[in-house]
Amino acid sequence: MNSFIRLTFLLSLLGCSSLMPLQLAQATYFGAGFNELHAQALDQMGFKSWNAIDIIERTIRWLLALIGVIAVAAIIYAGLRLVTSRGEEAAMADAKKILFWAVIGLVITILAWSIITILSKTLLR
Repeated sequence: MNSFIRLTFLLSLLGCSSLMPLQLAQATYFGAGFNELHAQALDQMGFKSWNAIDIIERTIRWLLALIGVIAVAAIIYAGLRLVTSRGEEAAMADAKKILFWAVIGLVITILAWSIITILSKTLLR
């Protein structure tokens, strides 16, 4: 399970880090400055303002969404392991443990998402 989470995390980092060199190459080719590149990259990612609070809030929401996707993938993985355990007690116990912690992680992610939403709508606006 740990290798699955590590692989998912590394693939997401690879996907995110592969976007910036393309933007930099495009800006160099078309003669755009770094500030224009930065503004263009933020606009493409959905960051319409330069407000630090908005950037932090959207980054946290993006990370929570990523964690939610990983938790759902872990639930599916645990379900598959439970189905393919063929009645072996050790394999079933391992799958149930993975399922339990994945559900706990998903609940914590949903609670964190709701807390961020409530705080952003009440305190930061």
